[in-house]
This record gives sequence, C-alpha cells and structure tokens, in this order.
Amino acid sequence: MQAIVTKYLPATNHTGPRIKAIAESGSVTVPFSYEGSTSDAHRAGALALIKKMGWENCGDIIGGGLPNNGDYVFVFNNSAAY
Repeated sequence: MQAIVTKYLPATNHTGPRIKAIAESGSVTVPFSYEGSTSDAHRAGALALIKKMGWENCGDIIGGGLPNNGDYVFVFNNSAAY
C-alpha cells in the first residue's frame, strides 16, 4: 500500500496555483480549485492520482493535514488496498 501526499504549489508568472499529489509509483499535478475547502482541493489531487494509477477499485480514502507547510496525506481505509 502507498500513501499519497499532496502539496500546494503557489501561482507563478506562468501558471496558477496547483495541487501536486505524490506517491511512490508516480505523481500528478492539478489546478487548485477554489470551490469547496482547502482539504477538498487536496482530496481532488489525491483522487486524480488514484485515477491516473488505476487504483479506483482499491476502496475509499481517508486523509488529513500534516504539521508542516499545509501538506496532506491520504491512505486507503480498507483491506482491499493491500
């Protein structure tokens, strides 16, 4: 099983703010969504990585914030992911 870490990337001169989702197997970067809460935006990033990796059938995810610069971590919450 792999954990997914999401990180907020601020806007630059050429791109808007983004969320980068990273796991041992790969990563994906998605635009930051202002709809909903910040945790919703991080969850959307994690779900984008799940879709990219083909992990949709691994079950539900749970997540929460980390005590650093606003990163989040997500894991599958059932045995189907093992």
